[in-house]
Amino acid sequence: VMLIIICLIAAVVISLKSTGFLNEFIHAMESVRNRNYDIRIKEYKNAEINSLGRAFNEMMDELRELIRNKYESQILLNEMEIRFLQHQMNPHFLFNTLNTIVSCQSLGKVELASQTITNLSQFYRHLLHDPDHLIPIREELLVTELYLKLICVSKPNRITWSFETEDGIEHFLICKFIFQPFMENAIIHAIPDSNSSLHIVISIHYDEDTILIRISDNGIGMDKERLADIRQTLQKHQADYDKNYGISNVNVRLTPYFAPGSDTFQLESHPGCGTSFTIHLKQIL
Repeated sequence: VMLIIICLIAAVVISLKSTGFLNEFIHAMESVRNRNYDIRIKEYKNAEINSLGRAFNEMMDELRELIRNKYESQILLNEMEIRFLQHQMNPHFLFNTLNTIVSCQSLGKVELASQTITNLSQFYRHLLHDPDHLIPIREELLVTELYLKLICVSKPNRITWSFETEDGIEHFLICKFIFQPFMENAIIHAIPDSNSSLHIVISIHYDEDTILIRISDNGIGMDKERLADIRQTLQKHQADYDKNYGISNVNVRLTPYFAPGSDTFQLESHPGCGTSFTIHLKQIL
């Protein structure tokens, strides 16, 4: 704003030398007021006038970049949050959970049915509540455990999990519902058959100035084609709404808050040997 005022004052002073420049400057300012940030002032032979024109053009370049970084990223984040909530409000998951509750009641498992209703209510309360986008890791782990407990009602004795966290790290802020897509991916793809069990581990530790999150399972793993497909999706840094949506969504939602790096996401998997996702986070806020 100060630069615009200085430019305007200078334009008035120089107007005695170049009425054409003043007219162009006024037109440019009107364009900016109408949110046209692509407007630029042409070059002039007079050095003072040309210097002022370049200053204006540089200011427009910086302003446009600032607007693009601030608002486009926020628009993207809002869109991702909306799509994410739509994805989380999976009608099949909700229907299956409610159906399981009814079955528990009909079998006389009243206590299990009551606890499942409580867990379901708490899960969706966290999902639909709109706090800051960043929440403590301890809260994210709590919601993840609620999700796993709900899944386990219909898959008893088949899914176990453990959380390993370094002291003090539970206060570190992270995007909400980051872990759940990895849980869902493991439960859908990693259990080989109806008689097999699955163990999931979330390990969170400090690594110098970075938080190191490792999500692993002992499932069936991935073949080279699926492994390459997910890696390619993560490298795009945009959500793939046709496949790998949940995991790619995590990648995009983390971007505004954490320093990007080529090794932000690492994925390792081999057929029969389980799958491991490693996330490196360096907070920039």
